[in-house]
Amino acid sequence: MDKITYRAIIEHDTSEGDVKGKNVVEFSIEELIDEIMKAGDGWYINHAHKCFPPYKDGDFKKVESVTDIVKSTVQVRRLNQEEKNGY
Repeated sequence: MDKITYRAIIEHDTSEGDVKGKNVVEFSIEELIDEIMKAGDGWYINHAHKCFPPYKDGDFKKVESVTDIVKSTVQVRRLNQEEKNGY
């Protein structure tokens, strides 16, 4: 992979008391946030990273955390969506 990617692990609590996880990968932070929003309100962000190529031997050249940015942006969008829908 020769492009910067944005990756997040999102999780959802199940009725059995377990946690279901999903890996989301996109090529921009905006696309990553959009995909997390599409997953729905029940999903929360475990962590998110900006990954720099090249990917070699199971590792990226460099990885930066974008967890705080992604979490806060998703939270604001969800609040705006609730206000828009009158909740």
